[in-house]
Amino acid sequence: MKSFWLGHYERCRYHCEQGITSSDVKQIKSVMMTFYNGISCFHSGKKYKSNRMLQSTVRNAIKVMRERREESPWNYGNKLNLLEAESYSFNGGRDEMAIISYTAAIAASKSSKFVHEQGLSCELAALHFKRRKELNTAVVYFKQAKACYEEWGSQVKIDAIIQQIDSIQ
Repeated sequence: MKSFWLGHYERCRYHCEQGITSSDVKQIKSVMMTFYNGISCFHSGKKYKSNRMLQSTVRNAIKVMRERREESPWNYGNKLNLLEAESYSFNGGRDEMAIISYTAAIAASKSSKFVHEQGLSCELAALHFKRRKELNTAVVYFKQAKACYEEWGSQVKIDAIIQQIDSIQ
């Protein structure tokens, strides 16, 4: 998962695909790989809308998170919300649903005390608003992400967020 957090999404997808199919991977690790693989599909540099394989991977990740949320809402609800938010954001025309889902992902992450996933949800919400050219809103979410990553103790993510903020201001 290190490659995901460092922004190496293609590498993350490769390792997740290898790990998900490995019989040695414990079920919980496989579920988490499915989540990170799904999120990586949106940011891997490939055109998500025109790539059926990426879309299939995301649909599967959403399906798995829905199933897991039934068993453990506090652990998987935020992940499902975030995958859905990204799907709405990247599929276009569903901005209102994307915003609702980002907000739910942030709240659920905070409620579950997953500060790193709260930061990720804020960061991806900020990128959503940046793509929409709503730069003031993007900066607000980037600052929330930065605060989460500071609490989590990830200097790499803090530096990445500072670069994003600087690119806007």
